[in-house]
Amino acid sequence: MGIDPIIHLVVAYNKKVLNESGGRQQSPDPHGMSGSPVWLMSEVNAEDRGERNYVVGILIEHRPQSQALVATDVAVVGRLIENILKDKKGNLA
Repeated sequence: MGIDPIIHLVVAYNKKVLNESGGRQQSPDPHGMSGSPVWLMSEVNAEDRGERNYVVGILIEHRPQSQALVATDVAVVGRLIENILKDKKGNLA
């Protein structure tokens, strides 16, 4: 897909969603999702063990031909924001 795995994440996204009965269910429309957080979800009852869910990316693109959503890794976003906020001496403003 030409995606740099150091900078981006790819999430499979198939709009054909089936419910528990095998019937077709309406899936979210990916248009307008840009800027949405991508959460790393722990398994059920993870909170009971003190585990948390984390934002791992920010959605930037839907690629319907690949049935995928593309996101920028949140660590990259954090570094970019930090660089913007630094003054000329390298101190955070």
